[in-house]
Amino acid sequence: MKIFSQKKYYQIFFVCFTISIFTAQAQDAHFSQYSSSPLFLNPAMTGWTKKTYRIVSNYRSQGRSITPNNYITSSVSFDMSLFEKLGIGIFILNSSAGDGGLKTLDGKISASFNFPLGRKKYHHILSGVQGGLISKSINFSKLIFNNQFINGIFDPTISNGEHFGNSSISYWDVGAGMFWYYDKRSSSQLILPFFGVSVFHLTEPNESFLNGTSLLSKKIILYGGASYRLSETLFLIPQMLWMKQNTAKEINAGILAQYVANGNAFFFGSSFRFGDALIATTGVEYKSFTFGFSYDVNISQLNTGSNFNGGFELSLVYNGGEKSLREILLIPCFRF
Repeated sequence: MKIFSQKKYYQIFFVCFTISIFTAQAQDAHFSQYSSSPLFLNPAMTGWTKKTYRIVSNYRSQGRSITPNNYITSSVSFDMSLFEKLGIGIFILNSSAGDGGLKTLDGKISASFNFPLGRKKYHHILSGVQGGLISKSINFSKLIFNNQFINGIFDPTISNGEHFGNSSISYWDVGAGMFWYYDKRSSSQLILPFFGVSVFHLTEPNESFLNGTSLLSKKIILYGGASYRLSETLFLIPQMLWMKQNTAKEINAGILAQYVANGNAFFFGSSFRFGDALIATTGVEYKSFTFGFSYDVNISQLNTGSNFNGGFELSLVYNGGEKSLREILLIPCFRF
């Protein structure tokens, strides 16, 4: 009977999650390695690569301890730099959420422009825009409701008694952003700061499955930090992200250390997503490739069901083509 009770707990948890999709303003997916998904973080970073072009892939899995159909988010992007001034790119995100088969496919194109400032052009401001189509679908037949339990036992032959609207929706979406960084490449310059702001879902599109109104709120992201050079081979990079969408907020602060040798690098660090998780991150840079791995240890109230298990995340970046002036900036947060 204990097994049925636990199962019911997990199913009701997902029902609550699903109802929130229908009745509340939804929130976007997120990555713990946010700096390894630049077009997801800020369209102004489109084309800001070490070489001519860049291919980025991200994969995140979480919630397996709560439901066997865990929450998976994956993305891939391609962007390139033109004349060290312009950037163009494409970004695709795919996610599936839990037992109800909620799926999201997000495809965007991005463009950016680099404005160097001052006589020596140490300061740079990048501005970018992004737009595309988002499609979502859900399998209503997989949803489980409380009336389908008889004496604590689930009976799949009982109708859930619910009446739904569309099983799929699509809408256009637009975002924009700006990014500033200080780029004085000299042996005397120890600190290189950076800061960006981006806003997504500017038109707040309607994403209701029930033929009603459920607006996707604007998402605002502030992101900043600095690279601090301790020696010719060792760097420290504190960085912080603040994100707000409707009533949901995320604050993620941490630090990375990078050791550089023979043009390759190893990095590791940790961060804290306030009220949610501790995150450990590590990775390597080898020639044109950068591989990152991170794991979230859940510390929120959800740990009752998750048993402190979080999610793991993988990132892979490839920089190809001719070398850029930015390639000498061996900064982990800019490692893509």
